[in-house]
Amino acid sequence: AMARTACSPEGAFFGEMSFFGLATKRSATVITTTYSELSWISYQDFSEVLDGDIDLRRRMFDFAKLRQEVYQIDQAELEVSPPRHLHL
Repeated sequence: AMARTACSPEGAFFGEMSFFGLATKRSATVITTTYSELSWISYQDFSEVLDGDIDLRRRMFDFAKLRQEVYQIDQAELEVSPPRHLHL
């Protein structure tokens, strides 16, 4: 399998595609290059937060859909292209 590297900014998050049921398998492995603090929220607690803020739920879903589209494009490219680094 070919790997891609993406650099995420401070405060970035992941797991939203799985939360909204847009991914059936892991789409990323996260490795830090500096000291990092990881925060975690359960599915139930996050769902309750989003139930209380419909605008936030919509924005998170829209972001997850965008990431899903990018991930699907990347997967198609991986089948025909050599690995390359992607810095966001």
